[in-house]
Amino acid sequence: MLNQSFVDSDFFLATPAIDRSITLSSVKIATGGPLRLPCGVALGNPPGYVTWTINGEPLNANEVVGSDGSLEFSTVSPSSMGNYTCSVSNDIGNFSRTFVLDVLGNYL
Repeated sequence: MLNQSFVDSDFFLATPAIDRSITLSSVKIATGGPLRLPCGVALGNPPGYVTWTINGEPLNANEVVGSDGSLEFSTVSPSSMGNYTCSVSNDIGNFSRTFVLDVLGNYL
């Protein structure tokens, strides 16, 4: 068994990992409500860099990425619908997770 007192985490490199307890991939929400899409970044060494895209394009400036890498909306509207992909990468590797967002409500 490895004695933990001799382990220096700076010498162990690891790709960012996902939180496998997050199984959500399709989201339906009423227009006007707030929303938080969790990226589910587990620790990597070195720490990972989080980016979000919608339908393969960079996000608008009005979307907010939280300190945990989650994407936060204060109010969703029909224009918020799309495929949102969270990508996390470091020098060792990367992963991504996609959410399909469907906004339900008045489309007049």
